[in-house]
Amino acid sequence: MKRRDFIKNSLFAAAGLAVLGGCKKESKTRAQGGKVLTRRLLGLSAPLLSMGCMRLPTAGGQIDAAEVERMVDYAITHGVNYFDTAYMYHGGNSETAIGNALSN
Repeated sequence: MKRRDFIKNSLFAAAGLAVLGGCKKESKTRAQGGKVLTRRLLGLSAPLLSMGCMRLPTAGGQIDAAEVERMVDYAITHGVNYFDTAYMYHGGNSETAIGNALSN
């Protein structure tokens, strides 16, 4: 391993440990349904549970917008405020579908 690669890898490892060390701070809040949500504080409040958008429901080969909107509403009602999506999900349509559901 070259010296430069060693230093770069060491910095990434140190940053990872710093983030993991910061994960020890937690807060608990209540969602609308009365359930207690645990959040980790990493400079921002993020729930331990998020909604993954890699496999959204489809109908006829297209994303089922009505079902996605129902799922997003349910998630928000129960305290989820982080939606994990990426351009490559559903051939570039996942972000648009989630964006439309959130705008409603």
